[in-house]
Amino acid sequence: MEGKGCLETMGKFRIVALIILVLLSGPLFARDFFDMNLGLSGVYQGNPTLAADEFFSGMGTKENWLVGVELGMRASFIDLVALAVPNDGPSNGLMLHTSGGFSIPVITDFAYLGVGAGITTDFEFPESGESKVNGRFVSDTDFIETVNDSPIHFRAALDFLLGNASIGLSYYWESQATLLGLQTQGGWATLFQPGERANLAVVLRLTVF
Repeated sequence: MEGKGCLETMGKFRIVALIILVLLSGPLFARDFFDMNLGLSGVYQGNPTLAADEFFSGMGTKENWLVGVELGMRASFIDLVALAVPNDGPSNGLMLHTSGGFSIPVITDFAYLGVGAGITTDFEFPESGESKVNGRFVSDTDFIETVNDSPIHFRAALDFLLGNASIGLSYYWESQATLLGLQTQGGWATLFQPGERANLAVVLRLTVF
């Protein structure tokens, strides 16, 4: 009798778990399973060491804003985002945020919260001389070294869907850590220490696939 009661309890538990799974999966899969989007961003350049009032005080200065291009891909609730921000300075620089994370529904089919992390890579294309990646000449580095030496950042986003378009806010907080640095003793301590940049991006996207 005890064994029969245990089996009945397990059966009820499985039914309840299945119902909860169905209820939770509905909001996650309300959108198409896969999409690709292209966006135009206004990117504010801040500093992660500043207090909130100091950080936002510079938003009224146009020199602190740059125009970037964003490419995003989503499969279910998994997001991949690349934000390229050109710099018109003397070095003709380009900052590339590459991130992976999750998109969680706040209001199904309208508002989604995104969280993730990635790396930030800096490129320099001078008018004369060799180009650089993360301060190194291209001829002196390779893809693995570039990835390992790029600072790690955290990304938080809030996106509003408007049919095939969306408007989003993304905050990139750069840490002092790199993938290579995490492999050294005490390297993990730098993961939550602020680096040199904190970028706030306002983006308008269009779904292209």
